[in-house]
Amino acid sequence: MIEWLLVGGLLHTGTAAPTAQPVAPSTQVFRELTVSPRAWPVQLPSAPIPLDTTRTSIMVVDPRHQQILWAQGQHTVRPMASLTKLMTVLIARRDLPLDAMVRITAEAASVGGASYQLQAGDTHTVRELITAAMVPSANDAATALATHHSGSVSAFVEEMNRTAAAWGLDSAVFYNPTGLDHWLESDDQPGQWVGNSIAPTDLVTLARLALRDDFIAQAMQLPSIQKQSTDPDTDPLTKYTTNKLLGDYGVRGLKTGYTELAGECFVGWGTGPNGEEVLTIVMGSADRFGETERLLDWVWGQL
Repeated sequence: MIEWLLVGGLLHTGTAAPTAQPVAPSTQVFRELTVSPRAWPVQLPSAPIPLDTTRTSIMVVDPRHQQILWAQGQHTVRPMASLTKLMTVLIARRDLPLDAMVRITAEAASVGGASYQLQAGDTHTVRELITAAMVPSANDAATALATHHSGSVSAFVEEMNRTAAAWGLDSAVFYNPTGLDHWLESDDQPGQWVGNSIAPTDLVTLARLALRDDFIAQAMQLPSIQKQSTDPDTDPLTKYTTNKLLGDYGVRGLKTGYTELAGECFVGWGTGPNGEEVLTIVMGSADRFGETERLLDWVWGQL
């Protein structure tokens, strides 16, 4: 059994966990999204964003007023890589108690890519696994949540697609709970690599649902987490957030993703000098953090 200590005050071994209410998603959560030059009390000029956006999909959204400040390719369906984990943890929060114990399967422990070094046979709480999926983007944690929830990865993927349809995310298609590129074969088609995919407009909905969940919103703000062994001779394992902009440019959280098919992806959540709130989405990028920095420079420069 592993004890966990999450740096940042969200979880502490031996103390009561903070109360967190799961989201109650609605198909109308963000259907009202409109394009408008007035999002905050200030008028945003029509100055161009200093980005080469020919190969990327980009959105800048005011989530409080449900308005698009700027968009390019917002309806283009693109591979989403580990942004997938927003759906994985939202389903876990909807259906599983945070303190439920999850036994790690051999399948979860052997998943490649970003890992929290989970071991088959160990047990961890849903709370721990959600945080590991969000902060270091651990694929083993996401897979463990999936198998615990539905009994198998394939059954969980079916639930992901049913949930996407129920929430009105018409562009979303899921093949796995992690976002890793997936080898798809069929009887009448040659095999090919595919990725979980979504349009930025539907990704905004997922991001906004994540922000509505107190626990997920806290987890995404953690700079690191530690997995502490019960063996006193073993040093704690520290894993750092994949969000390299956390704490800079007003960025407070959300999620990164990368695969060869998807390129670099990033959903950012930030607040401005006077409390203005913004969501940024960059998909298919070669420089997700640099592009997000330029987006936020542009937004905050208009205030």
